[in-house]
Parts: sequence; structure tokens; C-alpha cells
Amino acid sequence: MTTADSGFSTFCHISEYATDQPGEKNFDGYENLHRMVAVSLPLNLWSPSSYFVKRPTCRVRPRDFVSLIERGCIRVLGREAWIKNESSRKTLAVRWPGAEWDDYIDGAIMAIHRSEELASVPDFERKVVLAPPERGYQAARELLADHPEWVGMLHQAFENPSARRIPIGTRETVLRDLREMKHGALSIEEAVARTILRDAQNHADAMAMSGALAPFLLSADDTEFLSFLSRLRAPFYYQADANDEHGPERQARLGELTRELIYLLVQMEELRDRRSLREETSVIAWVQTEGHRLVTAWLAEMCQAIGQAHNSPVDAAIVEILRAEVATTERQRRSSIMKVWKRPQRQMVDVMEDLFLQVLGVDTPLGLSEVGVDDLPRGGGLPERLGWIRPEYTGRQWPYLYVFGRRATRRRRAMLLRTIARGRQRQ
Repeated sequence: MTTADSGFSTFCHISEYATDQPGEKNFDGYENLHRMVAVSLPLNLWSPSSYFVKRPTCRVRPRDFVSLIERGCIRVLGREAWIKNESSRKTLAVRWPGAEWDDYIDGAIMAIHRSEELASVPDFERKVVLAPPERGYQAARELLADHPEWVGMLHQAFENPSARRIPIGTRETVLRDLREMKHGALSIEEAVARTILRDAQNHADAMAMSGALAPFLLSADDTEFLSFLSRLRAPFYYQADANDEHGPERQARLGELTRELIYLLVQMEELRDRRSLREETSVIAWVQTEGHRLVTAWLAEMCQAIGQAHNSPVDAAIVEILRAEVATTERQRRSSIMKVWKRPQRQMVDVMEDLFLQVLGVDTPLGLSEVGVDDLPRGGGLPERLGWIRPEYTGRQWPYLYVFGRRATRRRRAMLLRTIARGRQRQ
């Protein structure tokens, strides 16, 4: 699978969110890796760390991680020193353990890259993409030469962590550059500003290179940073054709959307795991299924709408949209009951409900007496053969498939609404 034929292509600078403190306020990228994969098609990862993939808190096992790359569900982007140079990684690992080289994971990534190189696979079809040398520092020098007034603004933002305008990863890079005197005799203010803009440039380049529809910005600091850049009107987040598709304001809005989506999945998984509702919960069993295709198509539609609604708040938008769709399912289906059943007798409805409960041992799908048989699972059973189920029904089933592994029923609908309500109360 490639970005050319993806349903909902996303991007994450995943190691920016790596932490050794599970449960802290900002989500950990590797603890959420399975969720990002579950709703992406594909998920573009910048220089993923095998060290963090192997942690027990990451719910994607090493062999599954490699399999997801091979199947095109994860796409790896990185510079040559990260993808191909084992000795360079080992040198870097002395000061940052996340750079450690793993023969199984990193060896597989390098092998995929070499295979695609030999086959001359076009970049947009590759599963492992080699990025060109960075241009961040050079771009930062040029930007500050044109906009010297930004130096004070960027330094002030850095000096005020409580304002959350500078992401944690960028702050760490700034401190590292200061320790190593990366910018020589420059003043501290200009050195700080240069590194901040360097990081912003490189992140923008990586996002554009991935061709993704939306970024995963797991920390609220990242969206605040993009909003700050939008106020500066920093030009590097814009394409050469002056299209605002990748502008910082739009990226901030879509980042809020994907962060809310991650929280929603956390709530849904808590319901699933607490009740043991789905036997197979690994992401490897979810990808490329009907539910995966449905959720990615839905999210692509949501991103298009929300990304363009410049004056509407994004906060909790995904939760509100899903709640409204699930809550109104019953009302929408009720109007079609008479057309589908041609005014069946109430006694027959009761018989069918008892049949599902007593003989088949399952709940009545969405309540025959309440909703209508077009919400029943299809598969050539008696109700369908009798013409009581419309074969073209394509209702919003992905939340049920994700949580329960099965299609909607009245009981599942009620449980799902309660879960979504908890997501709304968080706001």
C-alpha cells in the first residue's frame, strides 16, 4: 500500500513523544503506536526507534512492527545515517539510548530499503524512504536574516515553558545545541531562535515528504507551537504553489483532531478490555480488515471537513461527530422500517427477537422492535432470504468492529454511547 492509494495517511515524529514515564500527561508515541496504526492507512513514522518498540509498554511486537512495514501499513522515513549506518547509530546511542541498533528491526528496515533501491521503486510507493540531508539550520539562518524581529519573540517563548509554545523535543534540541555550542559565537537569544526554526523547518519537510493527510501531534504543546508559527507567518510550512494545505494553522487543527481520536480509542479500548469483548485485540489482526477500511475512510472525510472549517473549534469535534452519528442511528433507521418490512405484524417482530436471543444466543441486532432489520448483520440468513434486510446497508460500523469485533446491536450501541459520553466529559 502506498500514499497514492491510502485511505487516511498520517505522519508522526514518533520519537519526539518517547518517554520513560508512562502515564504522564503527554501521550507516549510508542504506547500509542498500535492506536495510530489502527486508524491510519498508512502511518508514516519518522526514524522510529527499535529500542522503544521493544519496550513492554509498546503493544506492537517487534515481529508485528516489521510485518506492518512489509504490508505497507507503516511507512518509515529517515535520513541515511539512521536507516543505513549502524555505526553512526551506535555512536549516537552513547548519549541517547533510543538510537540503539537492533539487528532484527533495523536490519529488516535496511533490507527493505535496499530491495526497493535495487528495484528502482518510485519514492511515493516505497515502504522505507530515505530523506535528503536536512536544510533546517540553513533555512533558519535565512529566515532570521529576513525577520530579525523573530529572535526576541522565539527566545521569549522558549524562556516561558508554561506558555507551552515550544514542544519538549524542540526544547531538548535547543539545550543540546547550547551545550555543544552549535552556533558558535552567536548570542544565546539568536542561537535559541535558530534551533527552534531549524526544528520547525525539518518537521515541515518531513511532513510534506510523507504526503500524509494529517499529523499525529500527541502533545498539546505541538499544536500551540504551530499556532504560534502561524501568527509569525513563517513561510516554510507552505508549499511552493502557495497552497495552504500544509500551513501551520491547518496542521494544528488536524493535530488536535488526531489527538482527540487517540483519547477516544483509549476509552473504547478500556471498555473492550474491561468486558473482554473482542477475542483478538492485536493491531496486526485489525489492519486491512473491513473495520480498518471503514474508519480510515471516515477519518479522511472528517479531516477534509474539519481542516477546512477555519472558524470552528476543533476541540472534541471527533467525539461530538461520532456521538451524534451513533445516537441518531436509531432515529434514522426507524423511518425505513415500514418500507423494508412492508408493515409486518408486531407479533412477528417479537418472534424474531426471541429467535435471536433464545435460539442463536445473541442480542437482537440494534433491537428489531426499535430500529429496523436493515441494521442486522448480513450473511444469507433467514431474515435476509425473506427480504427483511436491505443488502445495500452500509451503516457506521467501525466503532463496533473495533470494540466488539462484531457489528452493532442495541446493547453494544448503549455501551458505546456511554463510552463516548466519558470522552465528552473530559473536555
